Amino acid sequence: MSFNLQAKAFILDTPAFLSGLISPLAPNFTVYQVIKELKKFSFDFYSSYFSAVVKVRQPTQESLRSVEKIALASGDLQVLSATDLSLLALAHQIHFETELELTLVTDDYAIINVGKAMNLEHILIGIKKERFRQLIWKWYCPVCHRLYKGGQTKCAECGVSLRRSTR
Repeated sequence: MSFNLQAKAFILDTPAFLSGLISPLAPNFTVYQVIKELKKFSFDFYSSYFSAVVKVRQPTQESLRSVEKIALASGDLQVLSATDLSLLALAHQIHFETELELTLVTDDYAIINVGKAMNLEHILIGIKKERFRQLIWKWYCPVCHRLYKGGQTKCAECGVSLRRSTR
């Protein structure tokens, strides 16, 4: 697989670091929450080679709110962690600050799904299937069958945990 690295940047999730799939030839970005996650794997970012080729930034609250709306519309908001949302918000912010073509590097389908809604490319790490199509999730109560737009985890009518399926 070859990449044209001209005007391309990478948004790196935790698996990108653990796999070593980071290009020193292109701009690389991540968020502080990813650096914190790496500590769980005894990975010291700041004493590694990666600290020289990866910029660590935090997205603005405005970018975070924009991404939350996109994730709500796709039905992924409930399954994205704060780290996932920050990573996507950073991509959103960099997109508007620069003319770089952004690529998400992750193993998380929910991140990729929201990234697709944001017109971002992706590199899927790991043994998951590379073929990917964007999904719009609907959330519903398995007991009373009430539909929800997203954001809730329990049914307002009967209190049962919501499930999701594609439209």
